[in-house]
Amino acid sequence: METDLANDKNRLLEIEERLMKTETSLAHVEDFLVKTQEEALNLWKEIEKVKRQNTRLENKIKELEELENLPHAKPPHY
Repeated sequence: METDLANDKNRLLEIEERLMKTETSLAHVEDFLVKTQEEALNLWKEIEKVKRQNTRLENKIKELEELENLPHAKPPHY
C-alpha cells in the first residue's frame, strides 16, 4: 500500500512537471506569435507605403511621357 502511495505521488509529480513544461512552451509560442503578428503588421504598413510611392512615381512618369509627346515648338526668339 505504501508503494502504491509512493508511485501515485511520483506519478503526480511527473504529471505536474510535464504540465509546467507544456505551459512554459505555450508561453513561448504565444510570445512568438505576438512578435510575428507585430512584424507582419509593420511589414504590411511598409508595403502600403511603397505601393503609394510606386503609384506616385508611375503618375509622374506618365506626366513626363505626355510632355515628351507634345510637339516641340521653336522658342519665340528663333
